[in-house]
Amino acid sequence: MSATAITGDDLKRYATSPMEFFDDLHLPVAGSPRWGDAMAPWQREILEAISPCILALARQQTPPRRGVWVEAVKGAGKDCIASAAVLWAMAFSGSPLTIQIAAADQQQASEVHKSASEWMHANPWIGQRVERQRWRLVNKANACEAEILTADALGSHGARPSFLIQNELSHISDTGFVETLADNFSKMPNAFALYCTNAGFLPSLAWDWRQIYQDDPRWAFFKIDQTPPWQNPADIAEAKRRNPKHRFDRLYRGVWQTGSGEGIDPDLIQAAIVHNGPMTYAEDGYGFAGGLDLAISRDHASFAIVAPRFGTARVRVAHVTNWKPPAGGQIDLIAVGNTIRKLRQQFGFPSIYYDPWQCEHLSQTLRQEGLNMIAVQPTAQNLTAMAGAVLEGFRDRKIELFSHPELIDDLQRLSIRETAAGGLRLVMPRGRTGHGDRATAMALVLPQALEAAAQPPPEAYRPERIIGHICAD
Repeated sequence: MSATAITGDDLKRYATSPMEFFDDLHLPVAGSPRWGDAMAPWQREILEAISPCILALARQQTPPRRGVWVEAVKGAGKDCIASAAVLWAMAFSGSPLTIQIAAADQQQASEVHKSASEWMHANPWIGQRVERQRWRLVNKANACEAEILTADALGSHGARPSFLIQNELSHISDTGFVETLADNFSKMPNAFALYCTNAGFLPSLAWDWRQIYQDDPRWAFFKIDQTPPWQNPADIAEAKRRNPKHRFDRLYRGVWQTGSGEGIDPDLIQAAIVHNGPMTYAEDGYGFAGGLDLAISRDHASFAIVAPRFGTARVRVAHVTNWKPPAGGQIDLIAVGNTIRKLRQQFGFPSIYYDPWQCEHLSQTLRQEGLNMIAVQPTAQNLTAMAGAVLEGFRDRKIELFSHPELIDDLQRLSIRETAAGGLRLVMPRGRTGHGDRATAMALVLPQALEAAAQPPPEAYRPERIIGHICAD
């Protein structure tokens, strides 16, 4: 059956059997195979548990199960299962349904919406019954509505759902948000819930609820901890190299974690020390950029120059400068600015990546002098990029250090931890040499430097062109 050749008899079959609907769906991949022909055995088991429940909802009956818990590794298709169940309920319910899809933020929420859109694109006939809107799905004929709710959005989540989907529960840190939705669900004796999540952290609300639903005979509990057959082993191997062990085990092996994080292997740090001292001038073949972690009174201030060597995928820490606040006093920002100006004359770097905390005044001054000052805001995306660059750089031996005891101390004490939202961040313990300030300055510029090092040099092979090449904003 083609994705568009749907008959009246097909619609009658689907209305009485969600499993036949799932089997006949065409996958949004090359060749558009039927889902039933490509479905993993555990996907079928999950859908067979969901099907009689959504059929009961459509008939205004009590579902045979109160809910289904799906805990699966990354890439297992949890969003595909959830969105397919929503589309069937929207298309074939004989009465109005209020469907709520809960997620931590808009990025997570968009995954289910995107998956539904992909199903509809591969099976255009569904669009004759279900209308896609920005944050909802609507069937005007039966007054069914699926609304996507996020913990980071303002507004009330007081509606009582017929069908509640908690997506990526382990990533939702706002316990009040999910508790409110669950309490609203509890008031609906004929409602059905589908919880889809990766393994998460201990302790957490997600773990507590997992234990409740695993032992509740009214719920079906599924845990998928094996790599899906459609994932390329090379991609899994790459993810293992890219991620800290605890994050890889959580996302790709389904192992719940304490969230304590892990540091860089000391042997990898020692192996990166391949130069006796810092660079003293702008050598050919390198680009240069600075990273500035500024403090005033409590912490040290640090400035690091990182030099990617084009076409080698390797970067060299060229220079590190540090300022310690005097007892009871403040760091001299004039001295910091003068040092940066002197180093700019020495290395010719056109750009500095800086932490905006306490740095805006100095950054404005340097910007007026022609430096390209790039603020690295502490967003989840930037923090993850910095932590990932440090991890990748040392694990894949892409970083070259010179003998600098304080920088080495910073690197040996840092840890890489996973956030509740699934990102990464560097954690710098305070010690005798500061608060990891030198390592932070290096990390601020490292993602861009690693990216530049993988590129060939500019066609016009002049040092001033090379230096400017890597740091375009």
